[in-house]
Amino acid sequence: MNFDFLYGSEIPADLPEQSAGRLAAQQVDRILTEEILRVVRGGSYPKGSDAQKIHDLYLQFLDSEARETVGLAPLEKGFAAIGEAQTAAEFVRACGLLYADYGVAVLPAVRVSQDLFDSSRYSISLGQTALFYSADELLNGKDSAEELQQQMTLLPEALGTEHADALAYDTVTMLLDIAESTVDLSGLSVEETHNLRKPGALDTLIAAYLDALGLGGRDIIVHDTEQLDTVCALLTDEHLPCWKALAECVLIYEYRSCPARKRHRDFSSRQR
Repeated sequence: MNFDFLYGSEIPADLPEQSAGRLAAQQVDRILTEEILRVVRGGSYPKGSDAQKIHDLYLQFLDSEARETVGLAPLEKGFAAIGEAQTAAEFVRACGLLYADYGVAVLPAVRVSQDLFDSSRYSISLGQTALFYSADELLNGKDSAEELQQQMTLLPEALGTEHADALAYDTVTMLLDIAESTVDLSGLSVEETHNLRKPGALDTLIAAYLDALGLGGRDIIVHDTEQLDTVCALLTDEHLPCWKALAECVLIYEYRSCPARKRHRDFSSRQR
């Protein structure tokens, strides 16, 4: 069916492959680019209209000077929630805020999607806690854990955290414990990752995390039960400093594509 395409097409020098899907995606990108540029050059639009939002967002993205001036100010609410948490229960609520307001998942990501076994309904599922690397890379990579520790030292130091190196070591050690219990989901069947949990069967803090997202009191599908058990075991007041350091690093990491060399305020005076 694709004989003429396969034998008659050339792979462009700037692409690793060529396919019918890639050609379609390129055409869609071209159409969207032309349409966005048409909107941007079109002048003023009614407030609240799609055209006005596209126009303003495009120009905002180009305004790097304004972003540098604003600095970390847009993340202050998230940093404050993390810093004010004095117990694991308070930290869980902070994680709910980070996920709801910033789209940043420190604890297992929550997904609402069509149920794989009943297409007439939607289900809520808990994914895996992100480790920055894959579990295999973190555990067996030559320098992965060391590199992660260095990064997790530099970021808290930039925020004024004392003894950031020791805290980074403890945090990476905690992540290694989680990695050891993390399953490679790509090697499992749908049935093996469809582990239904009733509300009463969830750990109290995970239930509180779902409550903070407005998704409590419902059946939950857990993809990696072993990892979740380890996360729950480590989600204690004793490990709170590590979780808070992790949350700050994840928040910064997720917004790393929005550079800010200048700070709107001095974060070194924040209380931990």
